[in-house]
Amino acid sequence: MVVYKVDRLSRSLLDFAKMMEVFEKHHVAFVSVTQQINSATSMGRLMLNVLLSFAQFRARDYRRTHPRQDCRRSSSW
Repeated sequence: MVVYKVDRLSRSLLDFAKMMEVFEKHHVAFVSVTQQINSATSMGRLMLNVLLSFAQFRARDYRRTHPRQDCRRSSSW
């Protein structure tokens, strides 16, 4: 699977790990075009986990620091 950026596919480490299991089961490699990451190598898998950890942190931190934006999306505000 080829994507533009890793965080465009998923910002949840758990969801991404499940997707990677499915990819491995079907012998599908994951490649990020702009970040030069390839899941076929051990270094690529390590970088994927690091980048997704930061993406998940950033998404949760944004919701914590911008609560009004979160309320608008849920129609509670």
